[in-house]
Amino acid sequence: LPKFKFPQKCPVCGGGAERFEGEVARRCVNFGCPAQLKARVRHYAQRDAMDIDGLGEVWINTFVEKGFIKDLADIYNLDFEKVKNLERMGEKSATNLFNGIEASKRRPLYRLIFGLGILNVGERAASLLAQRFKSLDRLAGAGEEELSFIREIGPVSAASIVRFFKEPGTKKALAKLAKAGVRSDLVEEVKTGGPLAGKSVVITGTLEGFSRSEAEALIRRLGGRSRATPHQGTDGRWQQFVEISPVEVDETVLMHWEADDGHAMSNPKRTETSLVVGVSTGEAGSVPDWVHQLLERG
Repeated sequence: LPKFKFPQKCPVCGGGAERFEGEVARRCVNFGCPAQLKARVRHYAQRDAMDIDGLGEVWINTFVEKGFIKDLADIYNLDFEKVKNLERMGEKSATNLFNGIEASKRRPLYRLIFGLGILNVGERAASLLAQRFKSLDRLAGAGEEELSFIREIGPVSAASIVRFFKEPGTKKALAKLAKAGVRSDLVEEVKTGGPLAGKSVVITGTLEGFSRSEAEALIRRLGGRSRATPHQGTDGRWQQFVEISPVEVDETVLMHWEADDGHAMSNPKRTETSLVVGVSTGEAGSVPDWVHQLLERG
């Protein structure tokens, strides 16, 4: 078989395709590439990022192909009359879209960081960066060494962050976002003495009331930390509960915590579709009473 040769140019825009250190894939480095732009806007507008209601894939493709959007900041410069008059849009849909766009200007900083689509920076990393730097300007000025010392960031993500903010296209787009009124300093409030302070929450299954990222954000606001799995030192019965117990806790537990400032429901509902399976402080024997009650029943 002939040896495969990686393309040197992007097949969509013709821009350079580079292979970054430590990666196998080659990536288009043209910030204005139409294919990249469509994907970047989809990521930015998604519910877990800037949550722009009404800005779905079909309209993103239309706006990019018609030249209405040439970078992320152009989302905020769309012309209402032009959008309203597009086929299948109409005034009501256009109004809802523009309301969603306006609302996105005031999202928490971690959502903006995640929405920018920085390579190797997911929601968890975005939250850590927001809590550490408090503003996008401070994050943009951070060096690799400072970033790599942040817990759960590491050298690979640090290099991606620095490289992203050095790109001329990034600097131009961020300046336009700021000019459009997008806030980059709204840090999510975390209750240091909240009901989940010092605790980890394990989430599993399908959430009905809100997305996983919204549940994780709520956990952080209550002072806790979201984990994919229980950590070492957790009570044995708690571990068993998480791994094999058929009992599941409804998301009402989390919402009740927020509404009543930490007083969890004494009798959480069971649900087939599932959700939060509990809270652990990481200390043996420190399983919440309501979890013990569920274990005894289940």
